[in-house]
Amino acid sequence: MKKNVLVFGVSDSEIPKYLEKVSETINLTIITNDSIHQNLSKNETVFSGMLLLDDTSKVDNYNYIYTNSYNFIELQSQLNTILNNNRPVLAIGQGMYFLNDLFNKNAKQIYDEIKTSDDLLDIFISPGSKTAAIIGSGGFFKIPNSVPQSMKEFQRSKDLITSVYELGTGYVHGIESTLHDWVLGYQFNPFIDGPSIVRALIDGFIERAVQ
Repeated sequence: MKKNVLVFGVSDSEIPKYLEKVSETINLTIITNDSIHQNLSKNETVFSGMLLLDDTSKVDNYNYIYTNSYNFIELQSQLNTILNNNRPVLAIGQGMYFLNDLFNKNAKQIYDEIKTSDDLLDIFISPGSKTAAIIGSGGFFKIPNSVPQSMKEFQRSKDLITSVYELGTGYVHGIESTLHDWVLGYQFNPFIDGPSIVRALIDGFIERAVQ
């Protein structure tokens, strides 16, 4: 029987093609701001992991969560259950910020707005991080500049470490939990952004979720 992973941040009517590899191995339960009550209120599924994604066509996904207390509490509760069960979490884009806010126990932090562009950003993956262990290498990489926010070191939860940062600015582009086996967040989307080597993060999530 397939395991089941909870997904937030994408449309339930048009699943991104980049999720096809995950859905071949794992059942995806997609929740949205419109369906979070119906999908979860009577759902007794024990989820084997969670994907906090970032659909750029629906920029208000997380903004709405922060302004709707019921949805926020529901999503927070589901994420906490998965964390307490030490199941894998992969948070991308705005999802990384939501994950950081949850660890900080803040409803929402104010992050700096930055301009996106077609230019690639120079990032550094810390050699001793879990990210480096999964992809088989740390060091310098280039990724798209596609998320209009930035996290500074002082805003990162003390229960998270910085695994990826931007050269020059020092902005945080990757975080990892020190309290769990597999809880990772990235400013970029490892499904589609950056060099092919980072796709190993997806394989790592799948491998951990089916255990």
